[in-house]
Amino acid sequence: MHVLHFIAYPQRMAGANRLILNLVRNLPADIDPIVVITDEGVAATAFREAGIEIRILPVGDQLNQFGKVIGTWPLWRKLTVSLRELLPYYLRLFRLFHREKIDILHIHGVRGAVFAAPVAQMLRRPVVAHLHGQVAVDGLPQVLFERLSKRIIAVSKGVVPTLGRLGQKKTTVVYSGREDVSDYGRQIGWLESLQQDKKLIVTMFASVVPFKGYHHLIEALRLLNQRGWGRRVAFIGIGDFVLEHEKYHDWLRQKICDAGVENLTFTGWQNDPFSFLRYADIAILPSVAQETIMVNGELLQVRGNEGLPVSHLEAMWFSLPLIGTDIAGVPEQIIDGENGFLIPPSDPVELANALEKLLSDHLLRQQFGASSRKLIEQRFSTTAYVTGVANEYRLAVKSK
Repeated sequence: MHVLHFIAYPQRMAGANRLILNLVRNLPADIDPIVVITDEGVAATAFREAGIEIRILPVGDQLNQFGKVIGTWPLWRKLTVSLRELLPYYLRLFRLFHREKIDILHIHGVRGAVFAAPVAQMLRRPVVAHLHGQVAVDGLPQVLFERLSKRIIAVSKGVVPTLGRLGQKKTTVVYSGREDVSDYGRQIGWLESLQQDKKLIVTMFASVVPFKGYHHLIEALRLLNQRGWGRRVAFIGIGDFVLEHEKYHDWLRQKICDAGVENLTFTGWQNDPFSFLRYADIAILPSVAQETIMVNGELLQVRGNEGLPVSHLEAMWFSLPLIGTDIAGVPEQIIDGENGFLIPPSDPVELANALEKLLSDHLLRQQFGASSRKLIEQRFSTTAYVTGVANEYRLAVKSK
């Protein structure tokens, strides 16, 4: 069985792409994955370094933009770009389907529904769609995602309600699995220095974008530092500064300055997150689903697409206590009071309170960390993940 995995976000090796890589590396022998990526970049490099053969099939420069900017275009521009870039792309993809004898198209998000699913539909090849997060795009892309898919795999129960009725009927929840990464990582001198100074280390793995909630973290830090934690704990934000959110970044810098926060370090994008997890005492992710914030005098509508955060899964392998928000699949990863604290989104006071409970209690951190490790071994294994996806392939072929 030849399965084409279509990756439409080549710019990053974030959670979804890391899960795709883990899936492709572990599929059974009777399933032959063909990985197509829409451009060179971080994702292509990571797949090659893992020994996986890939095909680069670039879409046009207009279509290959990161984020949701395409959704803001006026109708005339969408139609123009479709004629100039999308139709020729369909022809090249059509040829690839024939050349590689593709049996199934596996798309990972709504971009794949626009860029690749219509070709599979014309060739009568079933489409398996993977919903890696809450649906954050309305209109035609979501319609194509739901209507052209034979089967939909959701990474958690929490993301399913963001689909329409048709999509929900086609959906099976298959928890994403992450192999044991607790032996990975290397020594980092400045983190060792923090440990030697007896500082606790809190990590947040997330791109610096509004829905990840860095602005709530900064407010929580301000509160904690007022309570005397400023010199006792170091917060580290590990993630890329996405270009389209420069106004948000400037606003965050001003908030940090106004709050007098000096114990927060941004590292930028890191290909090796495990080195940071080796030194961490707590892992947090204050994501939001929807909110409105004022950024330098402008109202910003924030709409997130969290699913089953890989950053939580990776922290669980390192036996870390977690703090996350009650959105999407996070409650399926964090059992409140057992392996971490589940807090309301957009609530920096509750974030500060949860952090203080863990920072103040070494035994509680150990207890929660042990529960994290046990939960990932029981619920989020790579074996169950791969088996579940492979079963969806077989069901898609049978119902063709």
